[in-house]
Amino acid sequence: MESARAALEQAKATAANANRDLKRQEKLFEQKIVSQAKLENARTTDKTSQAQVVQARKQLETAQENLEKSTLTAPYDGIINSVSADSFATISPGRPLQPFITQIALKRGLRCLITLLAD
Repeated sequence: MESARAALEQAKATAANANRDLKRQEKLFEQKIVSQAKLENARTTDKTSQAQVVQARKQLETAQENLEKSTLTAPYDGIINSVSADSFATISPGRPLQPFITQIALKRGLRCLITLLAD
């Protein structure tokens, strides 16, 4: 997630620089100091850098969605009794992930196991 944020910030900085360069090249072209080719290169660089910002933004959104999808939240407080999956493992739907002991059961002295299933 942090690398996606950093890539977006880098793309934004590159785009801002390319836009400033384009404006300079346009002024210099009007004064007949730079060639048409130099101006066109600046326009292409500006357009490309704007596209990179869009791409980096989409990659960050995808990373955020993937993180949301990979976070399991129990509907109530409890204690995890054991973990039956490795970190970053792909879990199939229906596979038990971890026995879950509710706080209510612990307060009453009962042992109640609830199994969370991946959707």
